[in-house]
Amino acid sequence: MKIKLLDGKEWDRVEILEQMLNDEFYYGYLGKAALSSSSLKKLLQSPKAYQASLNEEQVESKPLREGKLIHLLLLEPHKEESLHVVDVKARTAKAYKDAALEYGPENTFTAVEIATAKKVARAVKDCPEAYDMIYGAATEVPQIGNIMGLPFRCKADILHKGQRIVDLKTTGNDLSKFKYDAYNFGYDAQAAIYTHLFGLEEFTFLVVDKSSYDVGIFTTGQEFIKSGKEKVAKAIDVYREYFQEGKPLSQYIIRDHFS
Repeated sequence: MKIKLLDGKEWDRVEILEQMLNDEFYYGYLGKAALSSSSLKKLLQSPKAYQASLNEEQVESKPLREGKLIHLLLLEPHKEESLHVVDVKARTAKAYKDAALEYGPENTFTAVEIATAKKVARAVKDCPEAYDMIYGAATEVPQIGNIMGLPFRCKADILHKGQRIVDLKTTGNDLSKFKYDAYNFGYDAQAAIYTHLFGLEEFTFLVVDKSSYDVGIFTTGQEFIKSGKEKVAKAIDVYREYFQEGKPLSQYIIRDHFS
């Protein structure tokens, strides 16, 4: 089975899934050659924001860096050995900067960062129901396919028993707010994309509060997925209009009305 990407190139689906296990390929080449939940957020913001994201250098924010480290400790613990830990408190220290130059900032962490991330990971491991979702499950599972005629990529944090997608999230906010934050952050669109590409109905968020170490399990229902599908369709309309049909970005206008 072949899949045609945004750059016009056709790939054998089995071959591209193998390539997607490589982060450089997944986030680099496919970051421009296929759509995703992340690119959808940009399209919904504006076609100009999406265009800028294709060319700008990605700056890793502190929450994103922390989240990636926690993901690694929980889902890919074998990779911990490849991390370089510097016994300093902050990344502004000279020892850290020197190590980051040698080993790469993505592989270099302060002792404080590692200790904090391990506390969060421990909170999940100590919660039997949460840990049961991870133990023995397939993790970091890539998938690719078409939605409304356009190629989309995704990577499931956890594929639980081949029947349920579990997405690991970390937050600094009160967990009671996650249900509402999920809509604001576009997690409904993410759930719609993932369930479609994997051909599954069950999608669950496993959320850890980085401050209190509380663990939350949030299941999704039809209304949540429906909301996500509507966002996906809206973003695709924007993509088609400005990046396939060629409407000038200068003609994009954000409209609203005050009653």
